[in-house]
Amino acid sequence: MACAEACHLLLTNAKTALSNLEKAIAELQHNEKCISQEKEELQQERANIEDARQQVQKARGDLDAEKAAMMKNGVGPNNLVGLNFRGEKTVIMKRSVLCQIEGSMLAAMFSGRYENNLDHDKDGNVYIGYPPSVMIPLMDWLTAFQDAPPDAKAPIINIPPSFQDVWDGAVNFFGLESLFSRPPVAQMFSGIKNNLKISDLPGWRVALCKPAHEITTMADFNLPGIAQDSQLLIGAKKPGEDELLVAAIGRRDIISSHGWDRHHNNVYWGFNDRFFCFASSPLCPVCGHPLAPSVMGNEMCVWSLESNIVVGTNFEKLIMVPIGG
Repeated sequence: MACAEACHLLLTNAKTALSNLEKAIAELQHNEKCISQEKEELQQERANIEDARQQVQKARGDLDAEKAAMMKNGVGPNNLVGLNFRGEKTVIMKRSVLCQIEGSMLAAMFSGRYENNLDHDKDGNVYIGYPPSVMIPLMDWLTAFQDAPPDAKAPIINIPPSFQDVWDGAVNFFGLESLFSRPPVAQMFSGIKNNLKISDLPGWRVALCKPAHEITTMADFNLPGIAQDSQLLIGAKKPGEDELLVAAIGRRDIISSHGWDRHHNNVYWGFNDRFFCFASSPLCPVCGHPLAPSVMGNEMCVWSLESNIVVGTNFEKLIMVPIGG
C-alpha cells in the first residue's frame, strides 16, 4: 500500500513538472515569436530610415547641382550684387564670382544668409570699406579666376606698392590668404660672399644657369620682366651642388654696363663683349694696377682682397632674381 501511494505521488509530481515545462516552453516560444516580430519591425524601420536618408541626400545633391549650375551661368533673380567701395565707386558683380572661394569670408557674406546684416547705401548696394584701388583689381582677379580653364594658372595681379598694406588687410579680411600669399623678401648682403648655400637664400630664384666657359652677354642680365634697378645675385657653383663658391649682389643696370668704373653694394663690376668679372677692390691685390675685363677666354673671373678666383669650365655661373620679380 505504501509503495502504491509513493508511485502515485511520483506520477503526480511528474505530471505537474511536465505541465510546468510545457507552459515554460510555450512561453519561450511566444517570447521568441515576439522577439522575431520586433526584429522584423526594427529592420523594416531601419530600411525606411535608410530609404528616407537616401532620398534626402539625393534631393540635396540635386539642389546643390542646380544651385551650382545656376550660379555658374548667372541665372537667378538674385545673382547680381551691387557693391559700393567706400563711397568712391559702385560696381555690379555676379554673386557666383563673389561666392566661388568656398569657406572664405567673402563667400559667406554673399551666400544670401547674412546679406541683410551687411551695411547698405541708400540705393541698396552693399558698402565695402576698402578703396576702389584695391577692390577693383580684386574683383577683376576673381572674375578672371572663375572664367579660367581648370588647368590654367591663376591670373597675375599687380598692386601699387603704396597700396600693398591695404591690399593685405583686404585679403585677410575676406579670407583669401591662400590665394595671395606674398613672396618672401629677398635676403640682401653687401660685398662678396663665399660658400653660400642656395637653400639658405630665401626670396631668390634662379633665372639663369649655364657653364662658366660659355660667353656672358648683356642679354644674360637683361632678363625679361626685370626692372633696370632690380637687384641681381651673381654666383658660381659646381654642377649638381647647392653651394655657391662665390656670390655678390648688384643692381642690374650697373652689372650690365660696359666698363670697370662702376661699383654698387661694395662690389666693383666689369663687363665687355666677351668677359665678366666682379671684385671687392678696383685694384689688383697682386700688382696694385687697376683691374679691367681682359681677354681671358669667356670665363667669369672674380677678384677679392683675399683671393684671385677664376671660375672656369668646371663651374656653372648663376644669375638669381628676387621671387616675384
